[in-house]
Amino acid sequence: MSCCTTNIQKNMETEAFKLLSDKRLLEAAQKGNSLAFGVLYDRHAPACYRHILFRSGSHELSEDVVGQTFLRIWDHLRAGKKIIFFRAFVFQSARNIFIDETRRRSFKNLSLETLLDSQPTREPRSDQNIFQEIKNADDAAALQKALASLPVEYNEIITLRFLDEFSIKEIAEATGKKSGAIYVSLHRGIRLLRQALVEAERSASEKTKI
Repeated sequence: MSCCTTNIQKNMETEAFKLLSDKRLLEAAQKGNSLAFGVLYDRHAPACYRHILFRSGSHELSEDVVGQTFLRIWDHLRAGKKIIFFRAFVFQSARNIFIDETRRRSFKNLSLETLLDSQPTREPRSDQNIFQEIKNADDAAALQKALASLPVEYNEIITLRFLDEFSIKEIAEATGKKSGAIYVSLHRGIRLLRQALVEAERSASEKTKI
């Protein structure tokens, strides 16, 4: 069989896999089908990368975390271990790797304005999507500072919920927290973020008057 024929068959198989659900792809990947796993990667890696980039501000670190994440998941599947909710499992794995990596790396936050300008517009799932407000904010620098002022657990859960559009159930799967605790963290985190934004606006107004 020629190389050209083989490539055509692989392309056809890949296109067929793109029509399948994550569950069906997982079943194929667990049997060693790398094309099925490749489709899973293409489907979920961009969101995973964006999440880590938002939290770290480092393109290099984000690429490294995503690469490690999917290598570990591939090994996990090849070892015969089960995955029920793939997207949540991806973010849980990336979260753990991100924590390990940031313990031994130093990085600074990316400008929120730069980050938002580089991302495609997405329709919010919630009428109270705080990240929609972020995209429309005039003072991106002040907003970045407000986000950075949040405790890590609030920052993470708010990012998962409104930037990555995870459901409460998916956040629970990714973080290992109970749904009730997630609701409480969302409520407190958003309240703290809004307070920080009001304080930043007040401070900027006072400086203008001077």
